[in-house]
Order: sequence, then structure tokens, then C-alpha cells
Amino acid sequence: MNCYLGVDIGTTNLKAAVFTVEGEMLAFSSAPNINHHPRPDYGEFDMEEIWAGLCKCIREVVDLVGAERIKGVGVSSMAESGVPLDADGNVLYPMIAWYDNRTEPQMEELGRNLGRREIYQITGQNLGPKFGLCKMMWIRENHPEALEQMAHWLSTEDYIIYRLSGEFATDYTMAGRTMAFDVTKLSWSEKMLSQAGVSPEVMPRAYPGGAKVGEVHEKAAGETGLLPGTAVVTGGHDHCCAAVGINIFEDGAVLDSMGTAETLMIATDQLMLNDLSFEKSYTVYPHCGKRLYRVMAPGSGPGVVIDWIFRNLGADLEGKGAQNGTSRYTEMERVIGEKSGRGLWFYPMLRGDLKNAFAGATFRGVRDFHDRGDLIAAAFNGLIYESKQNMDTMHEVFGESFDRCRVVGGVSKSDYIMQKKADIFKNRMEVPINHESACFGAALLAAIGVGELSFDDMGRFYHCDRAFEPRSEEDYEQDYETYLRNRAAVLALYEEE
Repeated sequence: MNCYLGVDIGTTNLKAAVFTVEGEMLAFSSAPNINHHPRPDYGEFDMEEIWAGLCKCIREVVDLVGAERIKGVGVSSMAESGVPLDADGNVLYPMIAWYDNRTEPQMEELGRNLGRREIYQITGQNLGPKFGLCKMMWIRENHPEALEQMAHWLSTEDYIIYRLSGEFATDYTMAGRTMAFDVTKLSWSEKMLSQAGVSPEVMPRAYPGGAKVGEVHEKAAGETGLLPGTAVVTGGHDHCCAAVGINIFEDGAVLDSMGTAETLMIATDQLMLNDLSFEKSYTVYPHCGKRLYRVMAPGSGPGVVIDWIFRNLGADLEGKGAQNGTSRYTEMERVIGEKSGRGLWFYPMLRGDLKNAFAGATFRGVRDFHDRGDLIAAAFNGLIYESKQNMDTMHEVFGESFDRCRVVGGVSKSDYIMQKKADIFKNRMEVPINHESACFGAALLAAIGVGELSFDDMGRFYHCDRAFEPRSEEDYEQDYETYLRNRAAVLALYEEE
């Protein structure tokens, strides 16, 4: 039976997984993705480290399955991060991480020059510092020699496609997250790129997800263990690949992707760039399939917050889990016990907020009788309240109800969090049987790119592993309203910064 490789380059981890054409995962490998911080407020990636780590993961799964069975590879990745290359493919400046806010002045310059509403109408993106265009502008101002030598600008997925095949290609979602792509014309916007003094010729050709763009060349074959000639296929933004893996094309389904960053996402055949979607800061960009467009709500960073919780409030829980043969989430639930976190509030802006990039996470109402169980429970409540804001807005924007959230990401392993999320959302929460949804979606897109599958086949690949229904006796509505009422006051604390 033919197999397909899905790789995912995330902020925290590099992953590779092999699936059969029937959707069974045969092999999986992961490695940490090293985040460098040359300054406390900077985040960068070394592309050789990413490539070496990914090659190691790919070799491990290829060794288990056999290279001859793998017919294609699809690439999923974090978005917004980008890197300039010279004409020989050499990196001219490290890849600036998506969460790095050094580009705040460039964002403000874009807003002054073009206006937020016009930028949204062209790109489907709400103006922010994370996008690739802002990074190009920052490099032009701070390292002009790099931009002068730049022959190619590649986002994360694009760089991996280049290292595998030698081709300069991207998919619509990666292109969209540069904030230099015209989502109405499906082509690079000269108007946007001119703000960085960049020509469209340096940008890779954009394709829908699931397009074969090249084949693994000899050098990459030697580094990864894949056979030369293996098809290389566009995947996309990790959230969008996960959305394919959970069959986002089904009516009433919402992707809730809870990784380093969280987002809610639906698929639609309509390009929605109206005043309400703009006002609510919704991202709209194309990807693949009959419902070409993805609408993505702004999100928090649950993975970042949860890592912070375990590092600072539960450093012992990983070890206890190993001793007891359980997970850190199980040990966390024991610490929380019967504590609800109510009456104590946590606002989880560890990496800023959409309206204020310099906002910080904040506990409110801490008293001397609170212990770490209270703090952890309140922290998870805060994360879920943030996400519920987006679900409520989604109902408002679309004027319809979405009756089930399909949750992917490491947080979905916790029954405690999933049940609390169902209670607060008042929605059914489903956790798919395949937990590596971004890799799975990328592998499915590889099979589509080769021609063995079509988008009409996607319905048969989604299977629910665990489901959580809202409990009628748990009512968080008043707490949620209090959270929202106080949120603006908390953000105001950081306005002068």
C-alpha cells in the first residue's frame, strides 16, 4: 500500500509522520525546534538547524517504513516567519520568528501609508507586526545589504520545499501570511511589496494546497533517506493543514487548533472581506478544495501559556508523571483537585494582545489563601474565556451556529481541559483519533498532489476519538461576562508601554 509523508515545522517542534493512503499512521518522529533570542524581545531560527532537525526526523520514519513505499511529501509549517536568500540559495539573515515584535514601527508605517482597511481588502489580513512584509521592511532598514542581495524571500514551508526539491514555490496560505498577497486575485500584490522596495519576482510562485511542485533531488535524498523523484507537494499553514486532517469541509464543523498559538477556523466558498469581519479582526485567506477560503479568528497562545504554567507552577509534575506512569496533565489535574479557579482571574497575554503587542499576562484577585492549584485552574479558565470570545464572534459574523469543535494540538490530551472547554463554550468538543493533524493533513494533501486521492475523499478520514458534551450543571456565563468586563481594564494597564 502506498504511503505519504507529512512534515510539520512548528514553533516548538519539528515533526515527520508517515500515513497509509487509508489514513493509518505508521511512523512518527519529532525533535525540538530551537528558538534563539539574541535579545530578550527577539526570536529567531537558524535554517540549518531546522533543516538538520527535520532531516533527522524524516530519516527515522523512512527507516521504519521504507523509502520505496513513500510516494509523496507534503509540508505544513508555522506562518509569518520568513528568510531572505541570495541567488545561490544562501541565507542572508536569520529567520525572524512570527512572535517577534521588533517590527512594530514597520507595521505602524504600513498603516500610515496605506490604511488598515485597504490592507485588509487586498490581503485579508489585519495589520500586525508579525507578517513577512513587516520583516522585509525591518531588514531593509536595519540590514540593507541583506535586502540588496536578496533574490528570494521564502516562508518556512517554502524553504523546506526548496531544500527538498530546489524549487521556489509556496501555497496560498503561506503567501497570504506575508501580508503581500492579493487574496482577491490570488497573486502577489505590487502595491504591498513596494512598501518594502521588493519586486514580485523575488517571491515564490503560489499554488493551492495539494499541488505537486517538484521532486526530491539527489542531495536531499541523501540527507533525508527519501528516494530521488519522490513528489514534493504544497501543504500550508499548520492550522490549515490540520483543518484538512479533521475535514473542515463538513457543515457545522470548526477547527480549534491549540498548539503554540490557538485559532478557530472554518472553510467557506465565499471571500468574506466585509466591515464586520474587519472589525472583529478575522483573517481571510485561500487554501484548497471546493471551499477555497479559510476564515480564522484571532487567538491566544495556549501552548506558550501551558509551558509557562508547568515551568513555573508545576516544574515537578513531569517527574511525578514519569514516576507514576501518567502524564503531566494527569498530575496537574491532581494538583487542581476540586478547585474551580473561580473568583480568581488570569488574562493570558504572555506574548501581547492583538490590540496591544506589549500587553503582559496578568493575574487578578490573588489572595493569601490561594495556592498553585487555584492559580493553574484560573489560568486554564482564562485561556478558555479568550477562545470563547472568538467562538461568540464567529456566530455573529456568520449568523449561524457551529455545533462542534474539533480540537487538535497537545492540549487536547487533557480530558480536564476538554470538559471545561465544553462547559464554558456550551459546545460539543471532539478530539480526533489522529492527534498529529497537521502532519496528517499535509500527508493527505501529498496524496491529492500525486493524484491518488481527491478532496471528495476527505470525509472518510475523520474519526472522533473522544467527545465532551457540555454539562448543564456547570454554568460559567456570569464568570465569562465578568472576565470580559475586566479585560479592557487589564489591557489599559499596558497602554503607556
